[in-house]
Amino acid sequence: MEKINRSQIISLLTDFGLKDAYVGIVKGVILKIFPEAKIVDITHEIEPHNILQASFVLAGSWRYFPDGTVHMAVVDPGVGGARRAILVVNKNHFFVGPDNGIFSQVIDDKAKVYHLTKKEFFCPKSVRHFTLVIFLLLPVPGSPKEKSLKRWESQ
Repeated sequence: MEKINRSQIISLLTDFGLKDAYVGIVKGVILKIFPEAKIVDITHEIEPHNILQASFVLAGSWRYFPDGTVHMAVVDPGVGGARRAILVVNKNHFFVGPDNGIFSQVIDDKAKVYHLTKKEFFCPKSVRHFTLVIFLLLPVPGSPKEKSLKRWESQ
């Protein structure tokens, strides 16, 4: 079984902008679950719903982060819809976001893609309208920093 080694770094890339509280709320939720997180903003100024731009920016930035970084990307014209969330594991980096093509430039023939449908992977209902998922990929108190990907194997 493949093991994962997470760092404490979580990068964020969104089209939320910075004129309201959404980015701050997302960071607050992350820190509530994972107080040790080191959150890095790639950008929150992607043009609204511009998946191609987001994919391009992510493709040009993720390699500069240490192994084990969780990259959360939320740019989705179908926010709040039925689109599935995915976890992409590639080159010891973890990409979390909607299944809309945003990760197309970080996937190669060795990448593993997991569709996340289990309720345990999602935020509390009070913040779910972001369609941002804070997965148990993030360590919770008392969890080992290393977990296997077994829980996603059936996805």
